[in-house]
Amino acid sequence: MYEKARRGESIELSPRRISIFQFDIERSLEDRQNLIFRVTCSKGTYIRSLCADLGKALGSCAHLTALRRDSIGQYSADDAWEFHDLEEAITKAYF
Repeated sequence: MYEKARRGESIELSPRRISIFQFDIERSLEDRQNLIFRVTCSKGTYIRSLCADLGKALGSCAHLTALRRDSIGQYSADDAWEFHDLEEAITKAYF
């Protein structure tokens, strides 16, 4: 879907059942037009669509300016290797 949207193609997403386990607004910026939120959700959740739906529910519109996946399944960004450490491990033939 992301690639189609980037090409400017119209996308009509069909409704699907998802689960939102947690939705926290972490920070509302001073201009009151931007906010940062963290969501824990089931697979198949389109965060861009969730953001647009939130805007509609508030009687406005909304879009993402940035998106970061902090974890997927048991894997967390906190456990990721720094590039330098990975490069060093590869050159030392640890893999």
